[in-house]
Parts: sequence; C-alpha cells; structure tokens
Amino acid sequence: MKFQWLVKFRWLVKFQWPVLIIALLHFFSFSAASGSEQIVIEVHESVHVNSRKVRLGEISDIEAPDLLKRQLAAIDAGFAPVPGKIKIIDGRRLESKIKSNRLFYANGISFDDVALIMPEKIYVERASQQISEDDLKAIYEEYVHEHSDGKEFEIRDFSVRGLDIYPEGEISLSPPLSNNRGLKGRVTLYVNIQVNRKDYGRLSLSGWIDVFDYVLCASRSLTRGKTVEPGDVTVQRISIGSVHGDYFSVEQDVIGKVLTRNAQSGKAITPNMIEDPALIQKGDTVKIVAARANLRIVTLGIVKSDGRMDDTVQVQNMTSGKIINAVVTGKNSVKVFY
Repeated sequence: MKFQWLVKFRWLVKFQWPVLIIALLHFFSFSAASGSEQIVIEVHESVHVNSRKVRLGEISDIEAPDLLKRQLAAIDAGFAPVPGKIKIIDGRRLESKIKSNRLFYANGISFDDVALIMPEKIYVERASQQISEDDLKAIYEEYVHEHSDGKEFEIRDFSVRGLDIYPEGEISLSPPLSNNRGLKGRVTLYVNIQVNRKDYGRLSLSGWIDVFDYVLCASRSLTRGKTVEPGDVTVQRISIGSVHGDYFSVEQDVIGKVLTRNAQSGKAITPNMIEDPALIQKGDTVKIVAARANLRIVTLGIVKSDGRMDDTVQVQNMTSGKIINAVVTGKNSVKVFY
C-alpha cells in the first residue's frame, strides 16, 4: 500500500508538477487570506441617516473583503424615523438579524470568526433641514412689491402655516399663488414645497398689508347734497386698505360735483359718493326741442324734476299743457324724440 502511494506521488511530482504547484499556491493563499482578513462589524451607538430605510453600512464600520463588505452594508436594519426625530433600534434584535443572514453561510464563514461590536441600543436620527421664516417673508415681500404698482407698502402681522421639518436634499418652492383680489388688508399666499422633486405639502404665508397712496380726502365733515368746492378736500397719504373701492388723487376730479352721502373729515371721497350736478331743476322753464328729419319744432316747458345730462325727465308743455318725457341735453334745454 505504501509502495503504491509512493509510486503515485513520484508520478505526480515527475509528470504533473505544475498542477501540484498551482494547488499548493491556492491552498497557502486561502490559508493566508482567511487568517489575515478578519471580519469586524462595529455598530455605532448614535448615528444620522438620510433615507427612509436604515442599512447596516449607514450605522456601522465594516472590515471585510470588498464584495462581502458591500453585501453586509446592504443588510436592512429597519425604518428610519421622520426627519428631525430619533428612533431606538434594539441591539439584540439587530445582532440576531445579522447572525441569521445567509451571507456568512454562502461565503463559507462561521459567525464565530466574526467580531461584532453591538451596543445595547442604537439611537438613529433622521437628517433634516428647516426653511427659515425670514426667507419665506422675503418671498412674500417680493410678491407684494411686484403687485403694488410702485406704491409704498408695509407688512405687519406676518405668519406662516404648514411649516415642517424636511429631509435633507434640494428644496424648491413654487411661485406664490393668491386668492385675494388686490393687496388690501389681509393677504394670504400659497406656496408648494418639494424636496428632491417630491411633494411635501403647501405653506400659507399671511400678512396684513398697508399700501399707501396720495388720496383725496374731505378736509372737514361735508353733508349730502353739498356741491364740492376748493377747500372742501385735501390730498393725504393714507393706507388704501381702508378705502372701499376706487379713489381720487386730483382735486379737480371732484370740484363742482355733488355729494350723494355725508363725507367724514380725513376720509377718502370715492366715486360712489359724488355725482354730476343737475343741469335743470324742478320748476325751471326749459326749451323743448322736437326734431324729426328736416322738421324742428321749439317750444317752452316746465320741468317736473331735477335732471343731469342725458337724464330723462318729465316736462309740461306750456302751449298744450301736456306732460311729456324728454332727455336733458344741456342747461335749460331738453329734447323730444318722435
């Protein structure tokens, strides 16, 4: 038996020595590698992550051959908390999860040869970022400036609703949208927020806006029916948020007009507060003009009510005594259409 083995060995050395050398080299290189490439997994007690799922490579330092290291790093360690919050991972559960992973068996490695350093609890905090209210106020101010038509303005009582803590990444805000008409009083803007192109809700930016302009106001209390004269009005710089509707800025726009309601001292005079004065008044004698084709008849009549330009009034014909409808065409004149 010994002789047969010796013969075979001599035959192998004599004729197959290259194969023998390669086999021996592989044996010694494997032995050296297994002896020097020790696998070490050191899990940190406190870590920051920036993803929804926590991987082993994010919470530990791993020493292992490159391929195995990448495989170990991809092991799922659980879900991360919401941005800005802390979650505790139980060290014993994570250790059991690592031990039960088939990576070691698939690579012919006994877990007894793995150095695993595992704290009792792992504190995982989700990386986060916030949006400054000052930055949002700057967006609000820019919007107001673009829509104020060059008028002066002040913003007070600014507030933000819907602000949250967001994951790390590129933040983008949509252009502000408003449901308000104009910039008077309380104005709310809506801004959609995205992080890395993912929607994270809507913010509402709200504030009280005082827009200032030079407005024609009553210089003293004026009563309804008064014809506005120079000295009755004055131009003042006021917040137009307190003005309902349009307003005047030039005195000549209201001089000679008649007030349809009382005007308070220091308050704006608006278009719905004035009207043109009557050209004819009740009891006035007017010229009645009746025209048709080339025929034109003129007679006199007595007006039964006040009337302004283009108003329809009743007029009693002084010749026939009949009451007719006529349109005011000027001071002391009306026209009848047939």
